[in-house]
Amino acid sequence: MIQVRPTLSEVLAHEAGAHTHVALTAEVIVDGFTPVALFAALAGDRPGAFLLESVEGGELLGRYSFMGFDVERRVVPEPGDTFGAIHRRLAERRVWSSVPLPRFAGGVVGFVGFDAISELEPVPLSERPGVSIPSAGLLLTDEVLVYDHAGHRLSVIVHAALDGDRAAAYAAARARIEAIIARIGSASSALGAWTEAEIDVDALPVRANVSKADFEGAVERAKQAIVAGEVFQVVLSQRLTVDVSVEPFELYRTLRTTNPSPYMFYLAFDDFALVGASPEVLVRREDE
Repeated sequence: MIQVRPTLSEVLAHEAGAHTHVALTAEVIVDGFTPVALFAALAGDRPGAFLLESVEGGELLGRYSFMGFDVERRVVPEPGDTFGAIHRRLAERRVWSSVPLPRFAGGVVGFVGFDAISELEPVPLSERPGVSIPSAGLLLTDEVLVYDHAGHRLSVIVHAALDGDRAAAYAAARARIEAIIARIGSASSALGAWTEAEIDVDALPVRANVSKADFEGAVERAKQAIVAGEVFQVVLSQRLTVDVSVEPFELYRTLRTTNPSPYMFYLAFDDFALVGASPEVLVRREDE
């Protein structure tokens, strides 16, 4: 029998107040899975999926990995409405639970590109052609799986609405939790092994969006601006493009082994996927 918390009686007795939803949680032991193997078994290469992982100190895995799959609400905000779309989503629900929840237990997962800065500040944007993906993409999820590396436990979290028929909403959320756990029970924990191929990097047809001369010139101008006291830090970048035939999640698996980082992510949308590894967080707000 799967133990789901809070119980139905607790949910029925709860005074909703400002809360719009309750987060139902069930735990299962998944010591036969790594987060990557579990994600591959549940999500595969389908769109509407995310995996967030971390490595601390370059060696140790962060305690939690967060994942979701089959996210039906995938939103590409209209230009000029990126932050409005995020704010509306966050404002439309306030989640309650009788048990402590992890740092992330559902909500918005996605990306915001640099171009969105123009919605906040009058920053001129480059007229160079960009990549053919939106400037922002959001996965609006009522479900999240949280892998606890310390105890090899998986928390399956599903939201249920507190307005309307609470008993029916609770039953539907519980059924979804049971379906996810059953799917885990029938999944294979094995992922195919592979060896790193010997690749002549210099022979790859890599295309840069900035010439070497232009990039070096930008470096010199940045150094001069720092010496003049106009700025104290400048981050220069260039986009490198190479055509490959590989599944996006295979790229993520390779990236996490060659460049383990504090913030690693895999986001799958309908027509594209984002794979990345970052050394630091930009901003974090907790407990509110």
